[in-house]
Amino acid sequence: MAFGLLTDVDQQGTALFVVAHDAKEAVRAEFDHLISSCELETWRWDASGPRPALPSKQQRLSPPPGRQALEYRPNN
Repeated sequence: MAFGLLTDVDQQGTALFVVAHDAKEAVRAEFDHLISSCELETWRWDASGPRPALPSKQQRLSPPPGRQALEYRPNN
């Protein structure tokens, strides 16, 4: 399971995966399987090393099919 989902970087979203710095080889293999079978774009950080850059934000002109656009309304 992804630990997060970026919704402002592409039309479907980018799943974020973080592998613990002390993860055993079996856990790392499971992450590799999850990432390779994910239908979304993915970003992976093996926490035993430096964090890679996050994907860049893109301006979304319309929501993805089947989803409503979100509107920010600050509390007044």
